[in-house]
Amino acid sequence: MDEVVFTVTWEGTEGAMLFYMIDNGRVKVASADALRGARKIELTYRARRFPTHRIEWSLWSPDGKLQNIKVTASVNGGARQVLRCEAEAEIRWSSDGVAIS
Repeated sequence: MDEVVFTVTWEGTEGAMLFYMIDNGRVKVASADALRGARKIELTYRARRFPTHRIEWSLWSPDGKLQNIKVTASVNGGARQVLRCEAEAEIRWSSDGVAIS
């Protein structure tokens, strides 16, 4: 199994919720167990060993805009890999990226 650390950071005081997160087609976070945070959400999970992890997510911010959003992932204690950056997102932002094992 691979250990993956998935991190979302942003600037400002607005809170956000990781509404869903999927790794290689397997749901790791769904709305019922969504993660919440202010300026940072981090999730560590185990996933089947693969050369790459295609990670999809949706971030929800009902309080307004998030700025300078950065999503990273680290696999098995390796360097953090930037999956996606976004200058600004309002209410909901869905995207994806690939982390290499």
